[in-house]
Amino acid sequence: MADTLKSTIDRALRVAKVKPPDPDFHRLQESSPIRSRKILIDSLIVEKDPLDLLELVQCMIDTADTSKKIKTVSGSLSLSKSETSVSNSHGVSGDYQSSNAIVGVSATSQENESVGVGWDRFSGYTIDETAILGCAREASRLSILQLHPKKISQGKFPLLIFPEGFAQLLSNTLVPEVNAENVYNGDSPFRGRIGETVGSPVLSIYDHGILQDGVGSKPFDDEGYPTQRTELISKGVLKNFLHNSYTSNRIKVNNTGNSYRSGGRQGAARYASEPSIAPTNLVVHPGKLSQDELILQIDDGIAVKGFIGAHTANSRTGEFSLVLYCAFKIEKGEFVYPIREALVGGSILDILSNTSEVGIDSKQLSSSSRVGIISPSLIVEDLIVAG
Repeated sequence: MADTLKSTIDRALRVAKVKPPDPDFHRLQESSPIRSRKILIDSLIVEKDPLDLLELVQCMIDTADTSKKIKTVSGSLSLSKSETSVSNSHGVSGDYQSSNAIVGVSATSQENESVGVGWDRFSGYTIDETAILGCAREASRLSILQLHPKKISQGKFPLLIFPEGFAQLLSNTLVPEVNAENVYNGDSPFRGRIGETVGSPVLSIYDHGILQDGVGSKPFDDEGYPTQRTELISKGVLKNFLHNSYTSNRIKVNNTGNSYRSGGRQGAARYASEPSIAPTNLVVHPGKLSQDELILQIDDGIAVKGFIGAHTANSRTGEFSLVLYCAFKIEKGEFVYPIREALVGGSILDILSNTSEVGIDSKQLSSSSRVGIISPSLIVEDLIVAG
């Protein structure tokens, strides 16, 4: 470890000598007081008995495989624990631990010539057996509901987007667009729009670095600046961007504590990469309606669990054209049939502006092992869907 650190320092010094000066760089992060925060971790998460984990995974498979229509079930349980230490020559010094459990289940059903696929996933700071088995049941239920799909004609529909689907959209559009570095480089539609209405009044989104049970929670960011809660969109109004020390010094605004080191290429350690910007826990403020109550709000629309191709969305403009994944036609507040091969087009600005209802069914998901997205279901009006 000591040899690796010395090698990294040597490489950093060599790069610093040949790299041209950056006039926007002022200084490394200076020491700031870090308040005591109760952030939950499972320090024993990677010490679980492998046989117990295998038994839990088998129980997950058995829970999903409860119908003769279910043909295959697959699942994953990923556990991680990390310890982060930060130190610099300005007196920054600190360390913390974090833990994460990521669960995913997929079930395939068949009846005659029709095949249906259902899936579910979630993240947490520890193993939650109740949630794990709930994922298995939901994957099985959706798989059977996906049998015998029908094509849908092109039109404008209200779209009920489940938490998993909205988390995909946020991760690939909104997250890069509230990154202050992208904003001030002209790579975001939000540039110059602080204080303007960019979304529906029912929609509020914030970053919460000290959320007690958030998978992305931590006392300080990857440069040692204290994390915090940062309002990004409040009742439709754009309030802030996410900053690290570089961007906050560059434009003389408060740091939001969102410095992030993702790690270098080919699995290189995080300390070998330059700081970028990322959320900690990106939270969509929940509403008051359950998922069933949201469905009852729709007279003629579509429900969708997720999207294929979300990573292809244009991060500069937020525009996308995506395949609906695990989608259903809704008529008079009820699922009437699963949908086959449909596309939805639009942009994240359309999503934000046309959100009419937000659910209470918030779910925690990971966009990486150290970034969480917590979202409920929501209804978005007038999206163009083509069969």
